[in-house]
Amino acid sequence: MSDVINVEQHCRALAEQARDSHAGRASKSLVHGEHQRAVLIAMRSGTTLAEHETPIAATLHVLTGECTPVS
Repeated sequence: MSDVINVEQHCRALAEQARDSHAGRASKSLVHGEHQRAVLIAMRSGTTLAEHETPIAATLHVLTGECTPVS
């Protein structure tokens, strides 16, 4: 059985890192498997994430704030 992940704790830590980051964002891989990956990303307001490809499907969940996905 895998360990329980405290997402709220990671969110707070990543938000602090994103505030201090030149890029305005910080991330942490929570789950990394052959068919599944879960990455927690904190972004400062106004920060963008460039389009990129991934070999597996992606789902976006916004935990706090808001974002505008574009394609």
